Amino acid sequence: MKESGLEYVDDRRVIWVERKNLIHSSMHLFKDLEKYDILKNLNCRYKGEQGIDAGGLRREYYSLMGKELFAPDLGLFKVSANKRSIQPNPISSIIPNYLLYFEFAGLILAKVSLYL
Repeated sequence: MKESGLEYVDDRRVIWVERKNLIHSSMHLFKDLEKYDILKNLNCRYKGEQGIDAGGLRREYYSLMGKELFAPDLGLFKVSANKRSIQPNPISSIIPNYLLYFEFAGLILAKVSLYL
């Protein structure tokens, strides 16, 4: 079973992420992807787990990523006053490398909007 972060399988880019450290392992991998790879549909596999991504693992990955990135305890976003949307949290600047997190959140949102 592969334990490193990126590979090509049948002309598709596969990312290997740690389920317990999803945001940080993903940010590290996306940083190393070429622009043309980011635009492609990526397959996902979890380190230490068996499974072939026929679409289900990828959907689960983006679902979990959304939950983690927008979770109140991370502190990047907060629910708006009318409780109908979320917005950047004004105190998110206390999070180390917070701008990298916002950039990554934008990338994930763009990928989900384009490909799922």
